[in-house]
Amino acid sequence: DNGNTNATSEGAVSSLAYDNKRQRIVTGWSHPVIWPVRKQTTQFGVNYVGHIKPVIAALYNRQFKQVVSADRDTVITWDAKTGAKIFVFRVRSFLTEDDDHISSLAFDENGRRLIIGTRHGVIMLWNYINGQPLTDLRRIGGQDGGTEVSGCVHLVNKMQQLRYVAAAVGNTCVLLEDSDA
Repeated sequence: DNGNTNATSEGAVSSLAYDNKRQRIVTGWSHPVIWPVRKQTTQFGVNYVGHIKPVIAALYNRQFKQVVSADRDTVITWDAKTGAKIFVFRVRSFLTEDDDHISSLAFDENGRRLIIGTRHGVIMLWNYINGQPLTDLRRIGGQDGGTEVSGCVHLVNKMQQLRYVAAAVGNTCVLLEDSDA
């Protein structure tokens, strides 16, 4: 580890200053952004029960009053009230390429299935309560050659009784029919 830490801002940084008194970095583009300076820990306490890798996404499920969080290859379900870990499942064995990983999460309309998008353009539907995959892997790709699913959402057209998973992939929005609902 060379001590480097990367962070991102919504715009191109045009200025940078260090506030020694408050131990923070201030960057600017269209408005100031404050970055606290602290050492990133790599060791966890004996009683630590969460992710070991950086969290990619977290969702709140209103129906079950649970939080679902995901790192590169692990999904954890938490009780929103107590913070207790409920269930853990790993998607690594379902990914076909070694460098593939989770890049986005969404729930279906009922909050019963978890939609997982990956770096290599795979969309998966899971029963997040028991960690079982519900559909075959679906590989998609963007027109610009990019394949990472940067966002996904479940869409329902009740009048026409249509259900889709929409995925943002590169510069493309891909619609996949959800026939498993």
